[in-house]
Amino acid sequence: MLIALTAVTVLDVVGRYLFNSPLNGAAELTEFLLIGVIFLGIPAITLNDEHLTVELLTEQLRGKAEVIRKGAVQIIVLAFFALAGWQVLQHADRLALYGEATTYLGVPYAPIARVAGGLLLLSALVIAWQMLARIIGRKGKEVS
Repeated sequence: MLIALTAVTVLDVVGRYLFNSPLNGAAELTEFLLIGVIFLGIPAITLNDEHLTVELLTEQLRGKAEVIRKGAVQIIVLAFFALAGWQVLQHADRLALYGEATTYLGVPYAPIARVAGGLLLLSALVIAWQMLARIIGRKGKEVS
């Protein structure tokens, strides 16, 4: 998608400045590709636990305090992704109801919003799975 995004931008700029004919629908294609990069990236980043973090005060935490901090952060992020995903899906329903589509290409917005909302909910499920795996792993250590 990043390569396609670059190609669309290059074609649009070259067409605009060399041939006085920009790529038709380039702005809309750019928007869709950015949505794809961002919303496909969120579950991947979540799965690898690679979200950006700032550890000004928490880098000194060890042991139980670090476990509690990590759990609290995961609960907050899970709630955010679940709420955001639900809201995006609600918005997708409104877009479908009104038949909203892009101006130039006529691509409907609702399916794209549904995919974005679904990927946010998938990210919430990934976090729930990670939390469950951490809890099960910790209980297994206590038993042995």
